[in-house]
Amino acid sequence: MRPMAILAVVAIAAGLAGCGSGGQPTAPDSLPSSACSGVKSGGAPPDVLIASDLPSRGPAAAASSQMRSAIALELERAGYRAGRFRVGLQACDDSAPGRQGWSSATCRRNADAYADADVERLVGVIGPYDSGCAVVEIPVLNQAETGALPLLSPVNTYPCLTQGGAGCDLSEPGTYYPSLRRNYFRVAAGDVVQAAAAAQFARSRGSKRIFILHDGESRRSQCRGLRGVGSGGRRVPTTVRGRAQVGRRHDLRRRRPGT
Repeated sequence: MRPMAILAVVAIAAGLAGCGSGGQPTAPDSLPSSACSGVKSGGAPPDVLIASDLPSRGPAAAASSQMRSAIALELERAGYRAGRFRVGLQACDDSAPGRQGWSSATCRRNADAYADADVERLVGVIGPYDSGCAVVEIPVLNQAETGALPLLSPVNTYPCLTQGGAGCDLSEPGTYYPSLRRNYFRVAAGDVVQAAAAAQFARSRGSKRIFILHDGESRRSQCRGLRGVGSGGRRVPTTVRGRAQVGRRHDLRRRRPGT
């Protein structure tokens, strides 16, 4: 199995885990310990490295922990091998102290480290968890000194990272790929697809009108994806009565019909 193939396998496993690291000391040709764990490669020096880029703080911390475990488990099952290559793993954190999740500064710092030509063994990154972090990291990795570095997210849903259209800025997605080479991939359905599925489900339950609640996260991607509900094309015709942002700690289970 080639390095990119195993990168895809572990990213899919991470995504499923979302619905850790110890190991040998950090080698010179590895990512900085200030942001990443030591290299884990089954006890032998790796030929190539992959990194996970996930937040250890905030609402996504528990899901990210499961993803890191899934990535490590898949590599362990493969014997840390991809064909003739021994693969090493470093788990990196894109969150910042004092913040509830990812931060632009941390994502930029991590991306600069991944793109550093001194870390020649790095062949790809699994992550990030948040689409907003991907907005920061994709163009940096796209212009890495050794060539566009693959970034494979298990869960990003912001549509405009990979395609233009309604709700996207005119510069999207081209602005994320200054080298004109696509280096970003994802294994999760985008917001537009998820919105259509939600509308289909509502229709199957006999509902013709919906009210959208969102938490304001992910670079407005939820709102943009849901704008398509009710329009033509492949989207399901449903009347949207309104939208509102709610706090992440708001417990909707306490609400009762008619209240």
